[in-house]
Amino acid sequence: MLRKLARLVLVALFTISLAGSVLAADIKGTVSAVEREGRYVTVKSKDGKEVKVRISGSSTELSGVGDRSEIAVGAKVSAKYDESDDRLTASEFKVMK
Repeated sequence: MLRKLARLVLVALFTISLAGSVLAADIKGTVSAVEREGRYVTVKSKDGKEVKVRISGSSTELSGVGDRSEIAVGAKVSAKYDESDDRLTASEFKVMK
């Protein structure tokens, strides 16, 4: 009985630690800064919130442009991103036309 309880507690703690390590969010707005040929893009929403996301060549679904080097300041965009290890990486990044 005690072993089962200990396993249950360990599984619960492990699950909680995983849930806290990756948080998903999204933002819509205008590109206010582009760094390192589109590897890092800052998006400013209408309410003034700014988010700097990493655009990964292998894990970001990019649409509206041919590649990340075509992302320009002033472009209207939407992004879904994951927060992991103090880093925001876009899973989806769409440039509106």
